[in-house]
Amino acid sequence: MIYAKNLSISYDKKNVVSNFTMNINEGEIVSIIGPNGSGKSTVLKVISRLMKSSNGAAFLDGSDVHSLPTKEVAKKLAILCQHNHSPSDCTVRDLISYGRVPHKQWYEFNNYDDNSIVDWAIEVTGLNEFEHRYVTTLSGGERQRAWVAMALAQKTKVLILDEPTTYLDVSHQLEVMELLKKINEEYKITIIMVLHDLNQASKYSDRMYVINKGKLVMEGRPSEVITKKMLRDVYKIDAHISVEQVSGKPLFYPLGLIKNNDRIEKSNKIVKIREAQ
Repeated sequence: MIYAKNLSISYDKKNVVSNFTMNINEGEIVSIIGPNGSGKSTVLKVISRLMKSSNGAAFLDGSDVHSLPTKEVAKKLAILCQHNHSPSDCTVRDLISYGRVPHKQWYEFNNYDDNSIVDWAIEVTGLNEFEHRYVTTLSGGERQRAWVAMALAQKTKVLILDEPTTYLDVSHQLEVMELLKKINEEYKITIIMVLHDLNQASKYSDRMYVINKGKLVMEGRPSEVITKKMLRDVYKIDAHISVEQVSGKPLFYPLGLIKNNDRIEKSNKIVKIREAQ
């Protein structure tokens, strides 16, 4: 479905991603993780056609994404960036209706079918009681659901999200992640997202890609990716890893930073306590 081959991406003559390859299968949930500034969001921008790579290519259903017309891409792929803004007088229903734009000519208004799709997106995301509210009056979690609903109204096969839970409290983070899981399971929409919370990424992803300093360093199932070695090499932390009982996915607990490849004193103390138990 989506294939990125040997991507190299530069900003202001500085190479930020080198030789990155990724293959996303239809119906998967895939997370891209890595430290700040590692190139995660930059990769999303290239595969969603928001920017070009200096080398390599990104393919959508076998076609180079940059060779496709903008509307054609928008019918197959929706992206939600980190920061989304709407006019102050934009209602939830107005916002969601924008998702139909790729399917219309500039002079056409939404018809019965379009409105039915908007109704469906509102229902799926649980926004019925908010549809006539201004988007700016919503809480962070409600607002994020509205943007997801707009993406659903595009009726695409792929949904790309850049840090969808950033700035949300724990309950709203869970609300958004459970919504994405529901969308994937019930409507078979492929989801690709950048996440900072590694435990969220582990719990909700089928596969994960790890980027560090602009390079792909690991790819696989959460059980293959969330390892002590990865956390040490990429994030410079020592951690205890267990299995989350409900999902069966790995869950890590940070013990402390690693300095000069040694555990800090705090980590040593915690490890000794755990061993004594």
